[in-house]
Amino acid sequence: MNRLLAVTVLSTVTLLCGCVTLDPEPTATLRDTELPSHIVAASTAELTTRRAQIDKMIFGIEREVEMKAGLHMGVAIHDDRSQLNELYLEARHIDRELLRRWNSGDGAARMETVKAY
Repeated sequence: MNRLLAVTVLSTVTLLCGCVTLDPEPTATLRDTELPSHIVAASTAELTTRRAQIDKMIFGIEREVEMKAGLHMGVAIHDDRSQLNELYLEARHIDRELLRRWNSGDGAARMETVKAY
């Protein structure tokens, strides 16, 4: 009986408390912060090139993580997932700056869009 009560209380507390995000800057906070000066000072072509580089780096890290997930324990694996958060953040900053430039009339500022059907 006590075990059932403990499990019920623990489950209820877990359900009601919810999950905690590990992202130190939520998306709402990112909208309110200013962009880094090196992103604002860069040209549109440089931002577009850097955004393409970031996409390739993210794809490469995610692919390596998927491939290494099936390896046996004890195999030395260098994990680059810690870099992903920084890359995601830089990509968001670049996207915000490109969107700001597009809205201000810069015709060279282009972003890739995906249509969902």
